[in-house]
Amino acid sequence: MRKAVASNPNASRETFQELAKDDVGKVREAGAGNPNTSPETFCHLAEDVDKWVRRAAARNPNALLETLRRLAEDVDWHVREAVASNPNAPSETLWCLAGDVEASVRAVVARNPNTPSETLWHLAEDKSWSARTKLACSRYALSKTLQHLAEDTGEYVRVEAARNPNTSTEALLRLAEDKNERVRAAVASNPNTPSKILWRLADDEHNCVRVAISCNPNAPMSALMRLAKDSDEVIRRRARLQMVVSAQQDCLDTQPSDLIFGHELGQIAGRRLKTR
Repeated sequence: MRKAVASNPNASRETFQELAKDDVGKVREAGAGNPNTSPETFCHLAEDVDKWVRRAAARNPNALLETLRRLAEDVDWHVREAVASNPNAPSETLWCLAGDVEASVRAVVARNPNTPSETLWHLAEDKSWSARTKLACSRYALSKTLQHLAEDTGEYVRVEAARNPNTSTEALLRLAEDKNERVRAAVASNPNTPSKILWRLADDEHNCVRVAISCNPNAPMSALMRLAKDSDEVIRRRARLQMVVSAQQDCLDTQPSDLIFGHELGQIAGRRLKTR
């Protein structure tokens, strides 16, 4: 009951002050995570003996900047990781956490929207593959950083770089020739992969690559035509379904006042298949 009250954003400041002294850590933790906790009470909870209370305070989006700076030096890595995840963490604090001894902390910094580009570039050279992988799948990673990660020795890093919509065409071209089929499949699934790359990957020897193309909404019709005759039944079905979806989109684009649905869409896709 007290935990529920501490989580309630409509609770009074007096109530928060009382609950901040509660003997039960979970109650104090709920209060530390409440965005409407008063600054005075919040500062008190940020110095709590319970690390989970301090972690909740570090995650609070309304945490004071000075409090976040102090919590970034906490002895417990869970607390520092929480600071690293806070979108309001100061850029200089994130820079310091990018050099944290715990790889999990550095990995969270890589996904923070407030992390400066120079810090992200620094993380691209991180010794931990998990930190580099988190960076590779971050939507905030710049093209230059992703191009660097596309040459990473870690398979999972290259896979995430290949999936990232911010990855440049130049990097995708290189990744499309990667010796690892999972990397090529990631390129095939990327909605921003150019048609010429998808067309070439439609002949890949590994099913996972061809399956990824058959599910890609931007796969060119020429690639789908080839996959519709694939030796694998699953790929054939998915490719034909994607052809129908593409045909539907064509109708929506060209005939907005006279939409074609159902079996007529299948007939359109079928006619295209026969004429190729």
